[in-house]
Amino acid sequence: MVDPEVVVRDGEGVIGAPDLMQEFRENGRVHIITDDTRFASDDLLKRLESSGIAVDGEPLTGIDLLRSGYQGEEAYMFGKSALLRRAGARSSKNGDDVLVGYDPGFSYDKLQAAEEILRSGGSLYVASRRRFTRITGRKPHQSPINEALSEFADPELLGFPSENAMDAVRDRFSFVPEATLLISDRLDLAEAGNRMGVDTAVLADESIQERLRMAEAIRRPDYVLSSLHSLGRKLL
Repeated sequence: MVDPEVVVRDGEGVIGAPDLMQEFRENGRVHIITDDTRFASDDLLKRLESSGIAVDGEPLTGIDLLRSGYQGEEAYMFGKSALLRRAGARSSKNGDDVLVGYDPGFSYDKLQAAEEILRSGGSLYVASRRRFTRITGRKPHQSPINEALSEFADPELLGFPSENAMDAVRDRFSFVPEATLLISDRLDLAEAGNRMGVDTAVLADESIQERLRMAEAIRRPDYVLSSLHSLGRKLL
């Protein structure tokens, strides 16, 4: 299982990623998992294929996690409305709750609309705790939006490492935990993998190395790597 952020950067496959993913496929299956809401499954699959990366089945994305975790019919949504509508709820400023995905158009007006819903008893659901996005360059992801909205309500996480996200992985894919490796660049996914009983590998830059030193045991991966190339040398 692979987080797409480690194999695709700036719309292109990371050097060596297509060959490494193909080697993995020759020995088993490669599934894509993420709690990112920027892409629906079919959109992400096309991006991977255009980068020369072949995978098995449809990717699991943050849109799927919102769909599986939110049972309401109408909510105020942060993110690309056309994508978030696929989560199965109607978007409205008069919604009962607030759903949060990555929203490049975040504004004070949106914050105020969400505040009114949350102060009136609505619930706050967030798709991810992702801090940065790298597919289109390193820039803030949805974590700052989560923090702003948490002033008004306690958020319920529907992305990794929540039970909702892990259940969605188990429902979508057939895998043997003892024979599965989860590759990411986030400790949230490492924790989810550890809780599911799979081996975990994290590609760690300096900021992740610092967080690893303070991380609880459940968030520490089995492998800490500097690159996909080093992963290939270690495992293949």
